[in-house]
Parts: sequence; structure tokens; C-alpha cells
Amino acid sequence: GAERRVLDRRFGRDGVIGMCISGLGPAIAVVFTNPMDTAKTRLQMQGELRKGKGDYAGLIDVLRKTYQTEGITGLQRGVKIGMVRDFSKCFFRIGLYDPLLFRLHPNLASKPPIAKKITAGATSGLVSALVCNPLDVLKTRVQASGGVSGSHYTYKAQAGISVLRTIVSKEGIKGLWIGLTVNASRSVLFTSVVLPTNSQLKESAEDMKIGGILRDVVCSVGASILGVCCINPLDVVRTRLYNQPVDSNGVGTLYKGPMDAFRSIAVNEGILSFWKGVFAHYARAGPHTVLSLTFIGILQRGIRQLRAWQLGVDDI
Repeated sequence: GAERRVLDRRFGRDGVIGMCISGLGPAIAVVFTNPMDTAKTRLQMQGELRKGKGDYAGLIDVLRKTYQTEGITGLQRGVKIGMVRDFSKCFFRIGLYDPLLFRLHPNLASKPPIAKKITAGATSGLVSALVCNPLDVLKTRVQASGGVSGSHYTYKAQAGISVLRTIVSKEGIKGLWIGLTVNASRSVLFTSVVLPTNSQLKESAEDMKIGGILRDVVCSVGASILGVCCINPLDVVRTRLYNQPVDSNGVGTLYKGPMDAFRSIAVNEGILSFWKGVFAHYARAGPHTVLSLTFIGILQRGIRQLRAWQLGVDDI
């Protein structure tokens, strides 16, 4: 009989289409997970450079107090910036992963080794942090603002361009790149852990004949748990650097840099303070990773099926 024609396995994962899908999935997920992100930021800011209990007893308490004082608007602080940030960041962080992996391991007939997956993940994570640090600064400051404690700035719940202008006028362009080394380290670590783990788990799931949305959800849950455990200390330091007040020269008044922030937090708050907001972090990152990778999987399958139908070929 005639030779079976199949769609290229890379379609929907490689090139601009793949990168757009990689940004769109997480941007949609932000709508659902932003309240947890706001809670995480506020928990990480409380009790700054002092020992003792903060104003929030935990995840449920910060959500309750935020809702009581600010309503739904408070829970969704920075959601617009968050959507733009996640589309932009994941366009590179997730979107570059498969293209890089395809080039590191062009033989589609064999599975790439874990070292190549980690290299692709670390590289895409680094690029995303370098490009998107200004959006991370904006989102973190807006979310911390308005809380019961821990904010050095006051911004409207859905402020965006106005925050950008304020930072540039008071701190200069460099104000948008504060905390870059920590953000880059965090992004590299998270991406080099989560994406290879997710990829590895998917391969195992395929071997076990598990596919579709179930595979996407189960694999992304496992990957996100490991990712959050690895990066929470870096996340706390990043949040503090982004939010610290600055002097007339745009220089931070609390921390001289990442290493000083690590030292100051450890000395003044104790080692366990690096795990502030860890449950809120997972309550945000877990569902966000699951929703993002699940939405990406759905969009990839949809665009592949459409393309296969257009070309009259099979999608395997």
C-alpha cells in the first residue's frame, strides 16, 4: 500500500508557533493563580530583617486579610502585568526549550539524554530572566503594595506603565534590572529542574501508555514540586531586592546586593526565613505549572491536528 505520511514531530513545538503557544498557556494560567502569587509575595516580605511573628499567620490568613481590606481587586493585584510577564517570559523560558533541545539532539528517533535537557532548560531560563527582569520588578512591587505589612511602595492594584515611569524617573533604567543575578539564577535553576523533569516524566508516561491531559497534569505536578523546593530561598531574596527602598542615587538602602541580602536575612531572621511563603509559593507555582503545561499541551495538540488535517497527513 501507499506509504503513510505523518506530520513532523517538531511542528507546534519548534519555531515561532511553538514559542507563542509556550507564552499563551502560562498567560491564561495567571488569571487563575495570581491571588496565590500575591499571597506569596506578601508572606515573603513580612518580618523583614527582624525576628518574631509577622502580620500574617500563613497562606489562608493573608488571602483572608487581603480580601477583607482590598476585595477581589487586592487578590488580583498586578494580574495584567502578570499576564504580560508570563507570556513574555515563557515565550523564551518554555518556548526556547524544545528548539534548543532539537538542535542539541537532532536525532528524533532516540530520546535525548538528561544532560542535554538540563542544558536546554538552563539556557532558555537564563534568556527569559535577562529579557523579562523589568516585568518581574513591576509585578512584585505592585503585589507587595497595599499589604498589611512589608511594602516600601504604594501603587494602585492594576498599575502598569505608571510604575515603569516612576522607577525609571527615580532610580534610572538600572532600577528595572535590580536583582537580575538572583532572578537569572532562580530562572536557570527552576527551568533546568522543571522542564527536564517534566520531559523525563512524560517519556515514562508514554512508556506506560499514559497520554493526553492526564499525562500533562501528572507530569507537571511532579516537576513543579521539585522546582519550588529548589528555588524558594532565591525567590525570597529576589522579592526583597525588588522591593527594597532606594536612596536619591537609586541605590538600595537595605541590601548592598544578593550576597548581602542572603547574609542579612539569615542573621536577622534565621535560616528558616528563606522558606517564608513556601506553601503559598507552591499553591501558586504548582497549579500555575500544571495549568501552563496542560494549556500548552492542549494548544499544541490542537494546532498539530489542524495542520495534519490541512496537509492530509497523520499526526502521531
